Amino acid sequence: MREAFWRAGVATAAVAAISVGGAVAATASVSTEKASGEQCVLNVDDGKETCFDSTTEVAGFRSTGGIPFHIHVRLFPRTGYAGNAYLIGSFSKENCSEGTDRPDYTIPDLGQRSDWAGSFTTHNNCDIKAYDGLRFTGAHFAGYRDHDIELTAFNNKISALKVS
Repeated sequence: MREAFWRAGVATAAVAAISVGGAVAATASVSTEKASGEQCVLNVDDGKETCFDSTTEVAGFRSTGGIPFHIHVRLFPRTGYAGNAYLIGSFSKENCSEGTDRPDYTIPDLGQRSDWAGSFTTHNNCDIKAYDGLRFTGAHFAGYRDHDIELTAFNNKISALKVS
């Protein structure tokens, strides 16, 4: 198992919680350092990316201290939901909020996972809006989506996410 912290362009991470009208949105940015392991998990609560060599290790992480890790997004490296997924989620937040007018959290730079995903699924009432440029620039989904088995126009182009 290897843990990495994120911050745009370096090997540390930051997640900032911003309170807006009672709702809390978090922002995470991603390191350009490649983490070892077959499957990596981003915990948006603290911005830590942890990589594992087996799905058994991932399963152990997902129930750390008896507290379940709630998966919100699975990014897959190939179309058809194929390959080891990159898991994005939270220990503290089980479900995303209703509606898409205000994201639950954002990831302005996917770092090593930028231009990587070929398909995705979302879970726990979450949807994503993906951008092909860093910090929500460039082409993007017209609206929020809950899955895509083949990211034709966005195949290997997603660099930033809004999760709602």
